[in-house]
Amino acid sequence: MTVGEFPAELNFVKIEGRKYRRALEDAVLKTHQEVSLSHAHLIDTAAGATVHAGICRWLLRERIGTMSTADVLACSREMLRAKETRDRSVRMLDLDRDRIEDEIDALYDDPDEPEDKPEKALGLPSNATKGKRREKIPKGTKRPVESKLDQVRSSGLETDDDEWDTQEFKQ
Repeated sequence: MTVGEFPAELNFVKIEGRKYRRALEDAVLKTHQEVSLSHAHLIDTAAGATVHAGICRWLLRERIGTMSTADVLACSREMLRAKETRDRSVRMLDLDRDRIEDEIDALYDDPDEPEDKPEKALGLPSNATKGKRREKIPKGTKRPVESKLDQVRSSGLETDDDEWDTQEFKQ
């Protein structure tokens, strides 16, 4: 991020913005395996807002004695607005998505699907690059789970029920 030159007393704000930008880029790479153009713009917005909030924080800390009440309120308001902008940008990066859903999708992928699809080559679920979001299951909701015995019975395989110790497969 090219922030430009700040006075020496505000150099820490530039450092803070760059550090925050690198942390966001790393988080996006970890979550999405790439930094797309949209991600880059959202990261830039969040880092810029962090710098803006840092400047407001410095003004309130160092110059509050010479500021009018209206200036203090305006500066506080700007700091809050910058933090809201930063938070909105970070939310749009979708860093908190439930990764377990991707793993479950991978388990239920169609094995007959061609391997030359890019999401297959990357080990991603088949819907990962289609831009569709599945409905999230609320936390605390349990998915129905079949016992191993029920799975074998429903598969159509011939089994002898006496061979199965049903206590062993209780969920």
